[in-house]
Formats: sequence, structure tokens, C-alpha cells
Amino acid sequence: VPEEYKHLMDYIIPKGFICLDGTSLTIIDVDDVKCTFSIMMIAYTQTRVVMPRKAIGDHVNIEVDMMGKYASKGVEAMIQRFLDGDQGEALVAKVLDRVLAKRAANQ
Repeated sequence: VPEEYKHLMDYIIPKGFICLDGTSLTIIDVDDVKCTFSIMMIAYTQTRVVMPRKAIGDHVNIEVDMMGKYASKGVEAMIQRFLDGDQGEALVAKVLDRVLAKRAANQ
């Protein structure tokens, strides 16, 4: 993924979906460090779409999974509401207590 599109990596997850040049595909593997991902494309699809004719380095239109965007927007809005009120610190403390309790129980 080129530098200017690295923000899309937040929405690209294994077993998720991505649309490349208008073709909806399953994501197989993601390397967030290298900003790369691999997809699955069955033989039938390969005969019907433009992707197999693309060379490495060719430009591709990328559309990430909308569900990831919806989830991200919802979580960001919820966190912002907590931070705007007095509940932000209490929420962080509550989550931290849960994480520490879970870790203590697993040891």
C-alpha cells in the first residue's frame, strides 16, 4: 500500500473483505509492518476480472470493508463522548481493572 494510503491498513484484516478495481475479494494475510496484504481469487473470478492482468506496481482502486469503517466511527464517537464528559477517567480505570483482573486470574 503506498504511503498516502497507509491509513487504509486499519481496515484491512485477515478473513475480511476488500474491493480491488471493483472486485470484492477475501483477504488472506496482512503484514502491517510492510503495509502489504494478500487476497484469494478463485480461478473462475480470474477469468472474469481485470486484476490478473495487472502487473506488480500498477495502480489499483482500493475500497476497504464498510463494516470496519462503521465500527471504527462508532467506537471513536463513543470514546469522544466519554472524553468530553467526566466519565473518561472512570472508563479507563474500569477497563484497566478488568484487564489486570483477567491477567491475574490466568496466572
